[in-house]
Amino acid sequence: MSAATRDLVIDKGEYYEHSFRWEDNNRQPYNLTGWTARMQCRKTFKSASTILDLTTENGGLEITPLEGKITIIVTDTITEAITEAMGVYDLELIDTASKPKKFIRGTIKFPEEVTK
Repeated sequence: MSAATRDLVIDKGEYYEHSFRWEDNNRQPYNLTGWTARMQCRKTFKSASTILDLTTENGGLEITPLEGKITIIVTDTITEAITEAMGVYDLELIDTASKPKKFIRGTIKFPEEVTK
């Protein structure tokens, strides 16, 4: 599987939720029963620290297995604390054999909040 590229925009100070669906060539959803996911965002690919660190374990990612759906969830409390203007990210799915599969990647922008 080759990772798709999709740029994201998450406004600071706002609750963010976005879903992706993994489908086969016949547009049928993959069964993700037993799978987990992880996503990290960094200022650059080589940055040691993360801007966001989301997993199915910490509630930042949700999988709806039979729909092949992966949902990113970032609370307003988390987005308010982001100090960077942009970065890069990737999201990996971990299969039942603990093998990671890169699902999606891209740049991510964090526009400043004007109304407070």
